[in-house]
Amino acid sequence: MTLVREMDLLAFISRSGKGVLIISLAAFISLSLSGCDGLRDFANFPLFSPRPSPTPETPLPDSLTTAIQSIPGQVDEIAPRLLREDAAEMLRAITGGAAAAESFPAYMIDRITIDASEFLDEARIEDALLLEHDVELVQNLLGAILQEGVSDRDVEILQEALAKLVQADYQLILISAADAELVVRSAQSAGEELSDVGIQAAETELERTRSGLQILNGTLRKGELRGALNLFVPVWESSAAVRTVWGLHYEGDY
Repeated sequence: MTLVREMDLLAFISRSGKGVLIISLAAFISLSLSGCDGLRDFANFPLFSPRPSPTPETPLPDSLTTAIQSIPGQVDEIAPRLLREDAAEMLRAITGGAAAAESFPAYMIDRITIDASEFLDEARIEDALLLEHDVELVQNLLGAILQEGVSDRDVEILQEALAKLVQADYQLILISAADAELVVRSAQSAGEELSDVGIQAAETELERTRSGLQILNGTLRKGELRGALNLFVPVWESSAAVRTVWGLHYEGDY
């Protein structure tokens, strides 16, 4: 464990939609790097890359591929929280004995609503649990879309709900990355008030976030849904790691 002492508090304020982000920097911060021999080992971590599939995969329907390709160009149209609510309503319309419903348990749909409590505002979350749940659900929805015996109507609903979930999660990642950029810019402008070691650690995580986001954008634009899902949690976690360098946390009324 590396102990970094900072003498003053910094406040970082950013606005997104109706939410106000207030981040506070504690006077004493403990940065625990599991498996690392000090902060210098940050640079040895591998960058993100989609995990290759060991077996051939069933191609996505053309309509779904097109929907996935369009996601990077639809940012900020609807808040992530509302997108997830819309997806839940759509999925409930096809549960109850339909062939499509057999591919994903009903509790996964209910979990969309339960996980809404993880939101700090309309577009921010404190940890990756919500993303992990969404990735699992999207994978199951994809299985339902590709299976035989599902009506055309249900396939259409499944694809639209899936795209909404992916769009919501993608925007959550973008907001977290933007917050990470703000934190690093503010830390860099603080001068001698913050240690170089902490700033360098944050900059390293920010570079990892940028690299992961670049790969994620390219993967989505290619319509490669499975590859994008593999990147959601690690890219978000890297952006969140920028804040945890100084023990930063979200506060405020949402």
